[in-house]
Amino acid sequence: MVIGVEHPADRPELDWHDGKGTPGNRTLIRTTEELSTCLQETYPVRSHRPPCFIESAGIFFKDSAVPAGLACIGKNDMGITPEYGPHIRWRALPIDRAAKATGPLEHGEGGPCRLLIC
Repeated sequence: MVIGVEHPADRPELDWHDGKGTPGNRTLIRTTEELSTCLQETYPVRSHRPPCFIESAGIFFKDSAVPAGLACIGKNDMGITPEYGPHIRWRALPIDRAAKATGPLEHGEGGPCRLLIC
């Protein structure tokens, strides 16, 4: 499962490091913990929260959003969505069963970047 939280341009403090990470990342961590608990208590679905760093056997969260059909990777190497552009941060929650991905998003001519041009 892939989860995204909007980080609007007018709320840069969501990405400010404060010695304990960032407020936006803590929101994502809390959301995935709650989702993991809910899945296990409501359904017999087990999950595990991977580390953020690929060096620690983690995964690239934004890259996980692409096959899930939530985003595409822009020329700036950021996950981009039609709704939020690049103003979104990702987290993934691997589960113990197969899930069907919706597939990559199709953005038509100009790709996702055309959505950001004013």
